[in-house]
Amino acid sequence: MSFRLASLLLLLGSGAAVPAGDYYIQFVNQKSYGAESGWWLGAQRYYSEDERNANSTFASIHEGNAGWERATWKLISAGPNEYYIKFVNQRGYGAADMHGWWLGAQRYYPKDKRNQGSTFASIQEGKDRATWERATWKLIRAGPNEYYIKFVNQRGYGAADMHGWWLGAQRFYPKDKRNQDSTFASLEEGNEGWERATWKLVVAEDTGFDFTNLLGNQPKGTSSMLASFLAVLVGAALVGVGVAIKKAQIKSDEMAEPLLVA
Repeated sequence: MSFRLASLLLLLGSGAAVPAGDYYIQFVNQKSYGAESGWWLGAQRYYSEDERNANSTFASIHEGNAGWERATWKLISAGPNEYYIKFVNQRGYGAADMHGWWLGAQRYYPKDKRNQGSTFASIQEGKDRATWERATWKLIRAGPNEYYIKFVNQRGYGAADMHGWWLGAQRFYPKDKRNQDSTFASLEEGNEGWERATWKLVVAEDTGFDFTNLLGNQPKGTSSMLASFLAVLVGAALVGVGVAIKKAQIKSDEMAEPLLVA
């Protein structure tokens, strides 16, 4: 494991804000109907049900660890603990055409609406257009490298009514099930606990994450905190090394035979 990756993993487990960068997003659990642990968040355009319209695709979680089941997502800082989430790539059907699309949710088409209190999540094209295509998401720590992902806002159809809804996935309705091994992701209203999934952020090692740019990618006000945190770590390590050297020196002196003087 490289130093920069080890440092990033340390920050993820430290309670600091999530560093902007590239990640795989893994479904951990959700206290609801048929949720599948260990499945990966992604998006494919293979079935007709995958296609929201010509410029957007429904997001889904997919079983498997061959690599193609998981998308790479880029977290881009949008404020303290808030992010835009961009689809980078996935080795799945039609994924190459969706590079740079944004994770969000809209309630415009009938097929957007899972039910009265939930909406299917989707990725939307728009890298060269206005910013209404991308949602703002808040990451709330749920454990080491694990988070709840909350929908904050999006300038799209019906998005204002979904402020505070939670990203998750359920297999209750027939329309939830993409196929036997994948489930459409959705936003769910409520704060009883079962509405929100727990997600694990896994650093995408093959994306060339640059640790030297870590501090510059943080939400405003976070850089100094991370710098202080790293300084404490380095200082503690140096103190530890110094103590170890001093102990070794003392032990060596104690074991040395007395000098004989003629």
